Amino acid sequence: AFAYGRSRVIDETGQERTIGHVAPARERGRDLVRHWFGFERTVYPCAVLFRTAELRAIGGYDVAFGPSADVGAWLGIWAQDPARDVAFVPDVVASYRTHESALSASGLDDGVTGLERLAARFGGVCGERASVGFSRLSAHFVASALRRRASASAFPVVSYCSLLVRHATFVWRHPIF
Repeated sequence: AFAYGRSRVIDETGQERTIGHVAPARERGRDLVRHWFGFERTVYPCAVLFRTAELRAIGGYDVAFGPSADVGAWLGIWAQDPARDVAFVPDVVASYRTHESALSASGLDDGVTGLERLAARFGGVCGERASVGFSRLSAHFVASALRRRASASAFPVVSYCSLLVRHATFVWRHPIF
């Protein structure tokens, strides 16, 4: 369906923070999705290779998925024929720079709404555990965004609690634990 490689996450200064998971050189698309829901696969947009015709066939990147438009693209291509395999390159092929003004670092509303739209669109093809998987991803997204915002504050605990209260609806709908 597509190929992806290993990525590393770097900060504003280029310092490596994490490195993506290793996966089999070839695996069933359904297995990739299951492992991705379990945070055992890392698929960054900068390290994914699609056939142009297939990306066009699904309408390209759908902005309705917000910061998860890249996930919508690879899920959309895979969902066209879920029996296809996915290829993985174990070498680090790209770096994903994270910083405070990154799309995924802002817009909790857009981020969670995008994940909810992904769940509505692809939940059926992703399998029986898709609703749990998408809920876990939403919770992770919210928790990460709140931690990043709080850590940028002079009073991180107060800031984190304030953000939790302001975004209580998301935290309630997508429990972190």
